[in-house]
Amino acid sequence: MRKYLLTRCSLAALSVGGMALPAQAQQTTTTSVITTPVQTGPKLSWAESTFSELSMQFGTVPKGANVVKTVTVTNPFKEDLQITNIGTSCGCFQASTPKKLLKTHETTVISVSMNTIKFSGDRNANLDVTMTFNGRDYKSVRVPLKGFIRTDFEINPPAVNLATVEQGRGTTRSVILRTMRPGMKVTGVRATNPLVKAEVRERAGYGASEFEISVSLDSSAPLGEVRDLLSIRTNDPSTPELQVEVSGKVEPDLVITPQQLTLGNMRPGVPVTKSIIIRGQRPFVIEKLERDTELDVWKSKYSRDSKNLHTINLTMTPPDAPGEYSEVFTISIPGRPEPIKVKAVGTIISAAPSSTATSQAKVD
Repeated sequence: MRKYLLTRCSLAALSVGGMALPAQAQQTTTTSVITTPVQTGPKLSWAESTFSELSMQFGTVPKGANVVKTVTVTNPFKEDLQITNIGTSCGCFQASTPKKLLKTHETTVISVSMNTIKFSGDRNANLDVTMTFNGRDYKSVRVPLKGFIRTDFEINPPAVNLATVEQGRGTTRSVILRTMRPGMKVTGVRATNPLVKAEVRERAGYGASEFEISVSLDSSAPLGEVRDLLSIRTNDPSTPELQVEVSGKVEPDLVITPQQLTLGNMRPGVPVTKSIIIRGQRPFVIEKLERDTELDVWKSKYSRDSKNLHTINLTMTPPDAPGEYSEVFTISIPGRPEPIKVKAVGTIISAAPSSTATSQAKVD
């Protein structure tokens, strides 16, 4: 429009200046500009907006393999969000979640596994999740599930289970991929986690091709869960890639439960007993147990044998000194540079008056 107005003004100025314009030049031409609206996807419902994924692809997997995929659900709203129902439209998939009530900004994970033992071939189903705000405004979310189970491939064991790994030590586990397809080769193995490495070695098999796949977790892996999906590439055009689950957990050399002893409210002279449990990846010995105060109010009992699991039983008889109380226990383990420290906290409250004293007070 702006260009059109400038053109008209220019023509008018030339006409006023006495310059004769050809008839054709005196005609104005209007050009239409057609704009194409931006194409956007369908608007998500409030329930769909809480999902990290709205479709789940399991790929091609061998018969008998364990394959689990997850979707994260986050509550961005002020009100509590409750998952009232989780299900799948086919028994070839199973779904579960450890947490169904989400406060603001809390998350949960819905795990979906494919049943590769009872089923085979092309698998198409749906994950259906129903959600609500305090029993109102129910919404359902449907997440398509897709995968293909090959019966001419077998994997044993059905997944790479790294089990529990001591931090700083790493580990290696192997699975065997077996196929009856002639000429089939494994051309490569890849993990998405940079701390997980995999190697493949072909080995002789009776009437079949067998491949040993070794999976290693690096010793620098941090504490926590390890989950990955191993991609096995083949030279078979019909199955260029297979997927196998990798799982495990990295823990410290010793796991202490609890991290802190809560003694609660204590009355003078009334014993309180608590326990410290120490679990190790390998057998160990408790060399000594020390306290940071000299109050003679604690008794301890524990084994001095070498074993994976130790229980330290502690009994305290509170002194007649009302107020906050704390104590730090130091547990020394041979060969471990740093000792274990566990803090005990509680409150010593005034002793209850005796019934005799109460009666005398009433008489007086």
